[in-house]
Amino acid sequence: MNRIFRVAGWMVLGTLGAGALGAIALHRGEPLNATWFVVAAVCCYLVAYRLYSAFVAAKILALDARIRRACPATLAWQTVVQRKRVSGR
Repeated sequence: MNRIFRVAGWMVLGTLGAGALGAIALHRGEPLNATWFVVAAVCCYLVAYRLYSAFVAAKILALDARIRRACPATLAWQTVVQRKRVSGR
């Protein structure tokens, strides 16, 4: 039930932003209230933040079982440890 409310909330926010952008586009040459610009900008920023944060969480901050994304210091330390094991020191 909680998921339904979240999805519905994002759909309402997207519809509100699309309506505000539509109001800006359709009122050519007429005085336009700045509230439409603010609502359109806030809705676009929130939707973009939601999508970009999902991308960052899925692709960039995803945990990897292998050490492909280890920092150079970690890789250097592991190389030193492996060489000590091979040389027997």
